[in-house]
Amino acid sequence: MKHILVVDDDRLNLVLAYDTLKPYYSVSVVNSGVEALRFLESKDVDLILLDIEMPVMNGIETLKKIKSTKETAEIPVIFLTGLDDSKIEAQCIELGAQDYIIKPFYAPGMLVRIRRILELNDLRKNLENLVQEKTKEIEYLTIQTITSFADFIDAKDRYTKFHSQHVAKLAEKMAVKLGWDRTDIRNLYYSALLHDIGKIGVPDYILNKPGKLTEEEYAIIKKHPVIGGEILSEVTVVPYLSIGAGNHHEKYDGTGYPLGKKGKEIPLVGRIVGIADTVDAMTSTRSYREGLGVQETIDELRRCSGTQFDPELVPIMIEILQEGIEFDEEEQQVVGSHLISAVLNEYSKAAQTDRLSGLWSKQYLQIQINEILHKSLQGKALVLVEIDIYRRVSQICGHGSANAMIVCIAEGIRKELKSEDLAGRIDDDKFVILFNDMEKEQLEIKLLKLQKNMKSMIKELGLAIKVGISLGAAMAPDSGRDYFELYHNADKAVYFVKQDKKKDFFVYCEAQENEISDRLRAEEEVDIWHLKVMLSESSSIRGVYHVDTLEFEKIFKLMQRKSKRSGEMQSLLLFSLQAVNSKNEIYELEEALKKLHHTLNQSLRNGDITAKINLHQYAVLISGADRTEADSVAQRILLGFEKINDNKNLRLLYEVEAI
Repeated sequence: MKHILVVDDDRLNLVLAYDTLKPYYSVSVVNSGVEALRFLESKDVDLILLDIEMPVMNGIETLKKIKSTKETAEIPVIFLTGLDDSKIEAQCIELGAQDYIIKPFYAPGMLVRIRRILELNDLRKNLENLVQEKTKEIEYLTIQTITSFADFIDAKDRYTKFHSQHVAKLAEKMAVKLGWDRTDIRNLYYSALLHDIGKIGVPDYILNKPGKLTEEEYAIIKKHPVIGGEILSEVTVVPYLSIGAGNHHEKYDGTGYPLGKKGKEIPLVGRIVGIADTVDAMTSTRSYREGLGVQETIDELRRCSGTQFDPELVPIMIEILQEGIEFDEEEQQVVGSHLISAVLNEYSKAAQTDRLSGLWSKQYLQIQINEILHKSLQGKALVLVEIDIYRRVSQICGHGSANAMIVCIAEGIRKELKSEDLAGRIDDDKFVILFNDMEKEQLEIKLLKLQKNMKSMIKELGLAIKVGISLGAAMAPDSGRDYFELYHNADKAVYFVKQDKKKDFFVYCEAQENEISDRLRAEEEVDIWHLKVMLSESSSIRGVYHVDTLEFEKIFKLMQRKSKRSGEMQSLLLFSLQAVNSKNEIYELEEALKKLHHTLNQSLRNGDITAKINLHQYAVLISGADRTEADSVAQRILLGFEKINDNKNLRLLYEVEAI
């Protein structure tokens, strides 16, 4: 189990963090930077949550000490702070922190960030271990390996074949003209080859989308420099290998991403790879557009000199373009690279597979399920399989028996899978299955067969204790439109199975959930823990909270009183659909309201409250936002609505008032 150290001088924050993390990780807590350094002298940890504002030694000073010691320098650090300051965030990242979480923290969001960083850290360690095992062989095969890895990356994106090799060649030509020595030119070439390695973490359906990306999809794309920089940060065979990956989308005027570095803050390698990357993108023909000619590209370079590009590098790139560039793809295929590609594909497959069960790994499964759901939602059912007493089996019967039980369950699952279905192990005692072509009536039969298969195989093990297996299912699109929604509701269904104790499985639906919630509320007595569970699990509310006008009025008055008492800013928004040229038919207003409803779901936060006021107006309550922040939210909603509104006879207007 991964070990996390929490460092904070506030006892309440330590308790909250401990309660949040304890179900998933081994957790230790200390109340100062000095105590943290003393703890690290004798204990190994996998990740540190570090408060910034602490007496004696603050978080930044503590981080510097951690990074200065060889034994602790590689431990991932996430800062916890009550200060939402982009300068402090940038400073923390520059010093080597992996992330930055604002207090009071949102527990599910924090868990996702921690899981992502631990997974990336494991990947970095695996890559470094591979390097250390065969140092001499790796040095000999470096160019073959990197070239094949670049091919592997480009293969994910059908629009960018040979893009990595082109960028590397352009960067190499620039380094020659800058007078670099042979070693630095070679290292720059390799860094440029792997500049897009972070696309490994981007789903294929986004990379290969033929049309314009949504804001959410573009936000995912923008993560690839961070992912790439993190993956390559500890690969030591080639110096500054991660710089090209982490900085090629920074812009000279500071408007780039991920960190908005400006001017010479951007490492020279990053500035070179960035201009080479853009030039190849501009000159390459895609299925959706023609590439620019040489003179058009030169004009664009001059136009963006000093804004997007380093003005000292622009003349060098123009000179290279004027001399002419020819890319010979066949020449770039290094002898033996097909063998390395095969090895990389096998390594990639191994990373995607759970070793014990032989099913897909958690991360790979999530990506693949979301890609399938993105194409079609009809007939998709997600099933969560949970072993009720896995840890007890391990304690009483031994790890060998627990592992054998996992193998049996995996085999029982495989018996019910078709070629188009997916299944994976997502935790010690949890499995997820996606059935691709399934009706609810068929699903219940399938769940019965699953239970029968798994129980039959486990029975043959002759375990000393009885093993319970709970199955919960949710069907798209009614119970979810992506992996996380479906998983959330399948998890609820598992909870209902455990509460009922008479059923082995449950297929989630909201009406049945409400019936079960009513039954739970009818219990004679509950303790505080059960009350919390009942209030959390029995609620069907997730995301934006849509209410009727009566409930909206009550909540508005409650927020008014809260605002007067605490001084916290609250804002009221009113969105109105207005006819531009003529009176609109009722059905047109209804269609527009549906699109506005969808936009509100996409644009607002969890906990924001909306109500349909009449046939052409929606009201929104936003907690913790002043008028300026609310205005920004409203502008985002207007933009989102305009993207999907094809009725030009209707326009959306809004008004803002502080509560």
